[in-house]
Amino acid sequence: MQATSPARDVALLGKNATQRPLRETLLLKEFINQMEITLAEIQVLVDRLAEKINAPFHLLPSYGHTRDGAYPHIEISDKGYHYVVVERGEELERFVTESLNELLFKVFRSVTFSMACDFELKNRIETQDFRRQLFMKQIELMTQLNEEWGQKIEIEKLLILKTHPFSD
Repeated sequence: MQATSPARDVALLGKNATQRPLRETLLLKEFINQMEITLAEIQVLVDRLAEKINAPFHLLPSYGHTRDGAYPHIEISDKGYHYVVVERGEELERFVTESLNELLFKVFRSVTFSMACDFELKNRIETQDFRRQLFMKQIELMTQLNEEWGQKIEIEKLLILKTHPFSD
């Protein structure tokens, strides 16, 4: 399976990718997109991103097998990358994509949501709708990882607020 992902490009090209000459950056991206990626390489990418936001290890997925207990795990098949959640032996969710960027977004949407919940609980403002801090923290964390992801999460939260506005 060919990996074609902006997240992988950024992770492998580094922070200064935007400072490189455009031609060099495009050639590197083309080379990276032709490489196949393994579970071990996905784990390295996830671990590096997790370090950026100090994500607790227990929130990260396992690779190739389930830990059960509703913890996610990652699989690779000829159909793409799989994000799978299993609880008590029953598969609750299976998200399949050919995009490494989409897979990483899915992983960190879950990780940052849990982190934002913990943050809100520890910093609760009783007179304020708890979602204010939760949403802002998740957007902040996702933006630290990838600006595009932060924007995507912000749009998701705005759509939620359209039908379920803050109650404070």
